[in-house]
Amino acid sequence: MVKQFGIIWVMSTVILIALTQFQSKTTLIPSNEQAALSAASTVLLPPRIVTCGEDLGELFMASLGQRDTFFINLRQGDLFRIQMRFREEGPGEQIDLYGPDGSLLSSITHTDPGAAVLQWPIDQLGVYTIVASAADNNTTGFYGISFQNDNQAGCATIMDCNAEATSFFPLAGIEAYSVQGSQNDTIRVQVQLVDPTATPKLQLFDPLGNLLLEQIGTAGELLSLSYEDLPQSGNYMILITEANGGEGGVFGISVQLIAQSCSIPVSCGAALTGSLSNWAGMEAYRLNASMGDDLLVQLGLDGAPPVLYLYQPDGQQLDSLIGTTGQVADLFFENLPMTGEYLIIATTRGTAPPGDFGISFQFLNESACSTPFLADDCEDSAFEQITEQAGVRVYDFDGEQGEFFAFQLEGSGNDFLGRLRIYDPNGNLIQE
Repeated sequence: MVKQFGIIWVMSTVILIALTQFQSKTTLIPSNEQAALSAASTVLLPPRIVTCGEDLGELFMASLGQRDTFFINLRQGDLFRIQMRFREEGPGEQIDLYGPDGSLLSSITHTDPGAAVLQWPIDQLGVYTIVASAADNNTTGFYGISFQNDNQAGCATIMDCNAEATSFFPLAGIEAYSVQGSQNDTIRVQVQLVDPTATPKLQLFDPLGNLLLEQIGTAGELLSLSYEDLPQSGNYMILITEANGGEGGVFGISVQLIAQSCSIPVSCGAALTGSLSNWAGMEAYRLNASMGDDLLVQLGLDGAPPVLYLYQPDGQQLDSLIGTTGQVADLFFENLPMTGEYLIIATTRGTAPPGDFGISFQFLNESACSTPFLADDCEDSAFEQITEQAGVRVYDFDGEQGEFFAFQLEGSGNDFLGRLRIYDPNGNLIQE
């Protein structure tokens, strides 16, 4: 025992005792199971201790009838999840879960395409045993297996509001993230797999481990999950997998909580630059507005399609816009429904690397953030520079019904592509 498992001598006494019991207690795996192990298998993966959140994506079943054994220490109340898949589609997966007393708790045989998933609520503290094998005992080859708890933040990567990350998960991998949410808040999660052939899957669990929402995306496309009115305050779990249990590879994830003050404050007339540092990245801005305002937001992004989302003060998504690569996206919303703090999210989609962007905010019925024009005469001119990507300059002037006005816009360079738009006092576009 010391020679075989000396590598874990520093671990807890509970685990060492459990391993000793596994060798000496005949009820841990029934006698018929032990007979099958010795008769049908000639090569076994040495038993190994695993932890919650661990992904093993390059294991190999070298002989027919091989049964690989794993030990994990679990706590009462854990909602335990195992995911397993052979690299080549066709062979069926089998997962057996045994309790600390050696009794068989659950067993699944999976023959459909994709990964085998076994979920089980843990009712007592102890060391549990997982046995992974081929369903027909007649398969060899590479497989992946992962272990996760749906309700334990300690098994996940902690993320803050307005956080983003880049990671990698292997065959049958599960990546878990935990974010502290408040009751009645709205959460938005985005994930982008870089491999254009991999299909993303997102799951959101409440602090008790209940599944709130599940979304399966399209290969190569951005996957977004938005959940309004969170049921309680606490740690929410986000699980990311490849929908078919395959190798997800490199991916980007970002999380935004709408009601929390983790966004950038802006005001009418603001024009800013920013950068999306990874795939699926989001940048959030908050803007105070009055009921009835007409809001214009412009977003220009290098090398990728610009995407905008608008949330009203109560966390409800009000509008969205997906632009075209190389063009400035205009999100124009007339007659905002309430007074308060609105949230605007700038992002992109697709597997193209993210980059720098420019964004601007303007109210078209509010003269406080525009420049007076034609104030004292029937003609006027102005010379200004728009240095920001997606920048806007706004001018206001007094006019009477029936009057005629003519405007001309000219740039100083041959590459200038300007746009001139005129809105009436109610914020309605009357000419472009």
